[in-house]
Amino acid sequence: MKSSAKYGLVIIAVIVFLVMLVPLALWSKGLGLGFDGSSETWAHFGSFFGGVVGPVLTSVSILGLVMTVYLQAQNNTHQAQANEQAEASRLKSLGLEMELEKRREQRFKQEAVERDRQNFMLLITPRINEIVALTPQLIQIRSFDDLDICCTWNIEVRLLISSLPQSTSSFSHTQKHILATGLAMIDLQRGKILKAIASLHFESEIEEDTAETLSKQVSELQKMIASALEQVSEGLESM
Repeated sequence: MKSSAKYGLVIIAVIVFLVMLVPLALWSKGLGLGFDGSSETWAHFGSFFGGVVGPVLTSVSILGLVMTVYLQAQNNTHQAQANEQAEASRLKSLGLEMELEKRREQRFKQEAVERDRQNFMLLITPRINEIVALTPQLIQIRSFDDLDICCTWNIEVRLLISSLPQSTSSFSHTQKHILATGLAMIDLQRGKILKAIASLHFESEIEEDTAETLSKQVSELQKMIASALEQVSEGLESM
């Protein structure tokens, strides 16, 4: 654009120079002109020169003005295009930043969910192990006094199942396997407890009623354990 403007100015300067030379050449050829001419001759030349050159220079000025306006319009157009490109680049950059920020938030949420799962497993796994570790004591029930361990087991199992999340679909294969294995072992314990209670002989109706109530509670756990096991095992075989 700058080279075009310079080229246009050179052309205008050449035109002006030629316009000024033409009247001078015409006057010199027709009437002659020199330093010894009279003041009247110079006055006539001035009038002739002004009359011929003035309109031409006015036209050239108008042409220069038109060219200036044209160049200014071109400059504004290029500037507008440059501004649009800069704005597009800014919006694109802003969009990328927003996308990166969105991905960071998603990754942060995923990491938070995974931390929650890991923390849950760190808490629940020892509880499962503690319940399963009661097996030797459960199978050695010989009298009514030994039922205290069954009551403890019943409470711990209920607390364990109630602490399980509503959905374990986001849990990893290993986490699901740990939970499923623990629940299956607890269900085996449930069957052993019922057999142990059924084999007891009680000395009073109170002891018998207490044992019957405990037996019903342990039996009710079957549905709870089965439901939890089904929930935990969902999708485990296909993984």
